[in-house]
Amino acid sequence: MKKWLGPGCIVAFILLCVGIWSFFGPFWDTKGTIPYIEWEHSSVISADGESREFSPQDIAPELSPGEHYRFSLTLSQRQGTYYLLFEVTQLDLTLTLEGEELYSSAAQALPSSVGDAQVLIPLPAGGGEELVLTAVTVGEPSVFPPLLRLTADPHDTAGTVAYANYAAIPAEAAALALALVWGLFLFTLWERSPNWKLLLLAFAAWLILSGLLTSTQGGYFLSPGWCRSSPGRAESTWGSWPRWPTWSSTGRRPSGRPWGCCSCAAP
Repeated sequence: MKKWLGPGCIVAFILLCVGIWSFFGPFWDTKGTIPYIEWEHSSVISADGESREFSPQDIAPELSPGEHYRFSLTLSQRQGTYYLLFEVTQLDLTLTLEGEELYSSAAQALPSSVGDAQVLIPLPAGGGEELVLTAVTVGEPSVFPPLLRLTADPHDTAGTVAYANYAAIPAEAAALALALVWGLFLFTLWERSPNWKLLLLAFAAWLILSGLLTSTQGGYFLSPGWCRSSPGRAESTWGSWPRWPTWSSTGRRPSGRPWGCCSCAAP
């Protein structure tokens, strides 16, 4: 019995760690980015209605006067409200769903503008509808044809919460460990048999707690005296160790990312 006690405790500890990781893992895993949907058909429509097809993956041919582009696809099944997200800068376009106009605009970028204008269009539950985009360019669009994204979470709320959880959950565990270890040390001190090794564990828990929160969120909440921040990173005034895994708030995604890579974005 005794010879199995040691290996059994090790196995039990490993299983506990795996169980904890399996439970908390989904709370910082967003399962990837917002998915793109691809155009199935693309063509150039002349002024007299003649159609000239080309591949959506190829560079769109130049238009002659009176011509316009036509792109179409069939929407997948949707449960609940979904949203179409795409860029419209430097385009004069009309979007129709089953022949009914859904959206139209003509947007041209100003010389000093940065980035592209985006639109967010709600779609009801359904599926199998034909979505058609007719457009002409009014400049040099950065992306053409427009890249459509179909998502139920257009503001990436899940990604924002996952980013917070990715730092908060381990930090809270470290804070709990720090409190328990420190309390245990004080108890041994009260019993007049202090276990000084517990101070090493408490110090390690403090390093994990302070380093993790500072490297991921310090640029947002701490004063310059506590945190040196720059557009690409935030570091504790103690230095850059320990380094903790974070991801750029403009990049995405934490899905399946191993511990220990890149730094967070700071304002």
